[in-house]
Formats: sequence, structure tokens, C-alpha cells
Amino acid sequence: MVATAEKDDFTIVTEQFLGNFEDDMQDKSWIPADEEYNNMKVYPDAVKSPGKPNMVQFQQGEFVELDKVKEAVKFHGHMKGHNNNGSQKRPSLPTMKSRFRFIKDDHHLQKLRDYEKNGIQLIPEKSNT
Repeated sequence: MVATAEKDDFTIVTEQFLGNFEDDMQDKSWIPADEEYNNMKVYPDAVKSPGKPNMVQFQQGEFVELDKVKEAVKFHGHMKGHNNNGSQKRPSLPTMKSRFRFIKDDHHLQKLRDYEKNGIQLIPEKSNT
């Protein structure tokens, strides 16, 4: 084989096979908008409801009273001083979890920092009239 390659007498043959996925063949009218995630109801973070306490969504489907969230934001940012890396000192996740039952993970602490920095924007609930 090497000898034939040296004499420029070498041929490479390639074949390409295109296949179809079974799901693609079953429903030719499918469009990406048909996917289930496009039909999910997404809530804004803060909802103002008449006659009810203002609520903030902390995780999918779990709403917390605005006053509790404000209290958590205040507590999370109350410590004075800075860590060695220059970041502000803050209570630990276990401390926050024990004091505020709706705090479950670091993502929730990040939400508190975002609310502290940007404020909590209330979005009025749409009326059915």
C-alpha cells in the first residue's frame, strides 16, 4: 500500500449515509413552538395582588411575602467589613436557611444580592376585566 501511494496511484473512496430519526418521520408538521417548555407558565419574580400580600417568587411555584424577602435582604447585607478577597461579609447559607425557610441554595442568596443591588421591582397583576 505504501508503494502505491509513493507512485501517486492511490484512491480514497468515501460514502455518506444520511438517515432520518424516527421522531422526525412520525410528525412532519412539528415546529419548535410545539415543545412542552413553550407551554409552561412563567411567573415574574414579584407580583402585586390586590387584597393579598405582595409576593415574590423564589423558586418555581413558590411565592414568599414581600416583607419576608425584604427582611432577608436586609439581614443578608447587614454585616460590616470585608473578607480577605474584598467581598462584603455576609451570613453563611446554613445561617440564612435556618432563619429564612424559603432560602434553599446559593442561587437564592444570589437573588438576595441582586435585590439588594437593584431593588425589588413589583409587577402589577393583570386584571381580568
